Amino acid sequence: MLRNYAVRSHTEDFATPRFSSIHDGRPRRPVTPEPTASKDHDTAISSSAPYWREANAEASIGLFIKANGTFFRNLPPEIRTRILTFAFGKRTLHMDLIYGHPYGSYKNPDSATPVVDKKQPKKWRWRGSVCHRLPPSGMMDPRGPGYNPQPCDDECVFGWNGRNGFQPQCEHWSGEMPGKCCVGVMGWLLSCRQAYQEGINILYASNTFHTSSKRMLLRMPTLIQQRRLDTITSFEIVWETAPWHVVPVVQNDRETPPLSDLGSFELFMDIIPDLFPNIKKLHIAIQGDILPRCTHLKKKRRNAIVEEGIIDRVDKMVRQLKYHVDFSVAMPTSTYLVQKRRALLQDWKVFQRHETGDVERYWRPLKHCLPRTGYWFCLGEKDVRRKSARALIGRKALPNPPIGEEYNVFFR
Repeated sequence: MLRNYAVRSHTEDFATPRFSSIHDGRPRRPVTPEPTASKDHDTAISSSAPYWREANAEASIGLFIKANGTFFRNLPPEIRTRILTFAFGKRTLHMDLIYGHPYGSYKNPDSATPVVDKKQPKKWRWRGSVCHRLPPSGMMDPRGPGYNPQPCDDECVFGWNGRNGFQPQCEHWSGEMPGKCCVGVMGWLLSCRQAYQEGINILYASNTFHTSSKRMLLRMPTLIQQRRLDTITSFEIVWETAPWHVVPVVQNDRETPPLSDLGSFELFMDIIPDLFPNIKKLHIAIQGDILPRCTHLKKKRRNAIVEEGIIDRVDKMVRQLKYHVDFSVAMPTSTYLVQKRRALLQDWKVFQRHETGDVERYWRPLKHCLPRTGYWFCLGEKDVRRKSARALIGRKALPNPPIGEEYNVFFR
């Protein structure tokens, strides 16, 4: 069954309720250093480039190193980089901007989800944590990565409700709750300027960021400094949408999430190619009410609407990405099955989970964008029930009753 969303009469304005940005006229925090003179500040730490600008830089640096012990004085930049990467890098981090009540105390010391303090007013709040959708080994099922929870299945931020069937694996990670779910980098960043300069580059350049905050994405250049966006190399995005604004005969009192209209999705597609200039890996999971729910349209026409309004728009966006970006998109079962059938008929490269154990996906070729030849089109959210799948999607996409290992991947 598809999600139950209602259609609002207007799209919410980005500034209601208003949230602040980095350009609100507030002075820069003293701990934030000036940009280094080196243009290459991805992950390497230059021993010759200044960490901040001062009139008497050499004297200041000398006092700074002496005051902060042997870590900066004796260890070469390469070793410091490896230590900081081990401590704060090579993880998936949640980055979300959420309008709601703050967290209060935890129900119990072992709980991953704190209690929301509804006595405090709602406001825009940053929420970040380490992603624990996978155990430390990176594998939940020995049959292959296709049986692991994908970015669209992540439920770390809002707590597990069983909708996607995958519970966060916090208990398998070392440390005590709730501290082990925290990023844990603020103590280092606030210790001194040199620690900030070296640590902040590692934090942004060596981690994968995951978000489902649409407002944050659409306003990201005003919320995060551009030099930090320049450093990001890997991002996972979950974009929830209900673009067709068609109210069904029943359940017409449903409510749509903000920014779920087609215009917001198109704006999102427009800004993505330039949002992260040095991105190397980008995954976007598009989910929600993608398939039109109007019963008077034939299945072929409904699928064509999705093709023209969503998939073609993704194709256009991919053509604007730099050719070296490893890009993949995930679509719900109701869309993926139709596209997979076309891929099989045209003899495109298709990976089926029950055959290879890999992530269910196919290679979608693109014309006129060399040297890029296409991108991976993956299975995302399981948005239909097994019993109603053939009636909703069509008998061509599901020629047989969806029973057996071949079809288990498409349903929750």
